[in-house]
Amino acid sequence: MSENEKISFIEMVFSHLKKAKSIQELVSIPEKCAIPKKYQLDPKTYPKIEFTLDSEDVGSLINLGFLNSELNIASDISKTLTDPLARILYALAWKNGDLKKIKHIARGM
Repeated sequence: MSENEKISFIEMVFSHLKKAKSIQELVSIPEKCAIPKKYQLDPKTYPKIEFTLDSEDVGSLINLGFLNSELNIASDISKTLTDPLARILYALAWKNGDLKKIKHIARGM
């Protein structure tokens, strides 16, 4: 693929992204643009998330003391987590060095 073809391809994909008005339109972009499967997320590794997150969720995390007002993980949270799933997810984020990334997810919510 030439440099011009690569640029045209990227412009086409971003054009579809800008025009998308629904999740279904976003999901259809790889097919519309003939993006090879090897460049798409594997649903076995990245299964579809079947829930939504919103500003009320962020507010409740702040109220519960899990996040501070800057949306960072509270520094003493590891002492207060009692739910086994929350603890394993915290440990996973800690192991991967992703605790600071929680702020970006919370902002996006």
